[in-house]
Amino acid sequence: MNSERQPRPWFRNPYVLYFVIGVILLTGARLLWPEKSPVPPLLVELPAWELTDQDGAPFGSADLEGRIYIASFFFTRCKTICPTLTRSMRSLQDSLAEEGIDTDTVKLVSISVDPEYDTPLKLRAFAQLHGVDPARWTLLTGDRDAIRNLLEDGFMVGMGELSEPTAGLFDIAHSAKFALVDRSAGMRGHYASEGHERDIVLQHAIYLAGHPQP
Repeated sequence: MNSERQPRPWFRNPYVLYFVIGVILLTGARLLWPEKSPVPPLLVELPAWELTDQDGAPFGSADLEGRIYIASFFFTRCKTICPTLTRSMRSLQDSLAEEGIDTDTVKLVSISVDPEYDTPLKLRAFAQLHGVDPARWTLLTGDRDAIRNLLEDGFMVGMGELSEPTAGLFDIAHSAKFALVDRSAGMRGHYASEGHERDIVLQHAIYLAGHPQP
């Protein structure tokens, strides 16, 4: 009987296994790490637009000229995806402040898809409830057709009609994505409002703030 120990197959060597796992994890981390994700090229130029803010004042593209902004779409009586959207926007607001990004450089804009209900008074109460910093984040309402045209022809997202409430819940189909707009009113892309894509849109906005023409 040969007592000499047989060499262990490479795939059963724990050090080799740890190395392979490490390479896979590192590669995945590099793919997902926001700073490594390039800013998307221009998708579409947004048209000029004007709506009404939570204080009842006109607010539109002229107020955002030369600024970067992240837009979201919501309505105040939404109980499905909107609470998550609002928390994510609040997270972006806080992160921009923590990063020291000037309030005149990167803005946040949330456009209601339920404008008949979401009056400026309703938006102002919603803003107070959710800690909206009006220097950084603006809530908007306005004419339904103007909003629909802006969303569908500008931001390239859908906007449904108010459905009959089910169990007391109102619903209007709308996008759960964020839209990133550069200093020249060019939309750069849509981003999921949760997970690593929320971090990516933040990093892309910060990148655009320091690199006007990436």
